[in-house]
Amino acid sequence: PAAPHKFEAEDVARRALSMSLLGHLRTLGTAEAHATLYAHYEAATNMTDKAGALALLADTDCDQRAAVLAAFEAEFADHQDGNIIDTWFTVQAICSIGGAPAARARLEELMAHKCFTITNPNKVRAVWAALSTKPSVLYTPEVLDLLGDTICEVDQNNPNLAASLLKMLQAWRQLPPALKEDAKRVLQRALDRDGCSKNAGEIASVALAE
Repeated sequence: PAAPHKFEAEDVARRALSMSLLGHLRTLGTAEAHATLYAHYEAATNMTDKAGALALLADTDCDQRAAVLAAFEAEFADHQDGNIIDTWFTVQAICSIGGAPAARARLEELMAHKCFTITNPNKVRAVWAALSTKPSVLYTPEVLDLLGDTICEVDQNNPNLAASLLKMLQAWRQLPPALKEDAKRVLQRALDRDGCSKNAGEIASVALAE
């Protein structure tokens, strides 16, 4: 990763292969593997390598996890490109360490961060949108309840974004019985909220009617 960054086919392929190999290395779960991942992060000269190592360590219960998150935050929290820190938000949001209670606490902590603003669509998406690819984190009572809170708050200022978040629950009938009811409550809650937008209301009502 310390080689000068070049956007050429061979270099792009090399970085992709490197990330794939590091992913396999992570599955070993050894201290040496974790140290190698962190060393890769520290030596990275481009965002692909840096963000890749960050993502792997962020979902790994190891000593280097806190270090790499702190390093990325310190480098990019106040960066002139405010969207770079979104990667930091996302890799933590989809983290599965600690189960459902820990996931909710992590999400709440992220939304309380100085760089997060509920009225900034990019920040809301950074925390919530990727959860559609991590059902083990999203489809838990604790996280679904927090999603409901977030949707209701977002809908007050950004109906389109609130509707987009509600679409994450369109397949709620396919969930196990208990979680099905939790997801249904989120949809119903959004629909019944005083002042529910037309956008959010349409998505919620269609999902509940299907």
